[in-house]
Amino acid sequence: VEAPELRSADYYKELKQAKAEGEVAVSFVLLVKFLDEAKVRAKGAKVDAEGACKDKIDKVLGDFADQDVELHSVVEDLGSELEALVARAEEAVGEKEPDIRGITRIDVPDGDIEIKVKIGKA
Repeated sequence: VEAPELRSADYYKELKQAKAEGEVAVSFVLLVKFLDEAKVRAKGAKVDAEGACKDKIDKVLGDFADQDVELHSVVEDLGSELEALVARAEEAVGEKEPDIRGITRIDVPDGDIEIKVKIGKA
């Protein structure tokens, strides 16, 4: 599998300018995987988490409140079949499986890449 070419911040700024001029339609999706022990569950501006992660998420959301940033868990409910599969895997290896419910999509209105970069770094 070949990874896509990494581009500079200037490349994305030029795309944003082109979009503003009506030349190109560009959108970005930022996905993050929180640490399992944080137990992050997100729906809009409401985020449930445990430990220091909750404080950090609340701070980032507060810092970007005027940008209408929202977080959404990609997998909200595993369903009984997937829960059973995870339980069997944990039993087979004797270890806890990664918390896939911690995979979170960050939405920023208008797809502002600069805000997404700042949030990603936070």
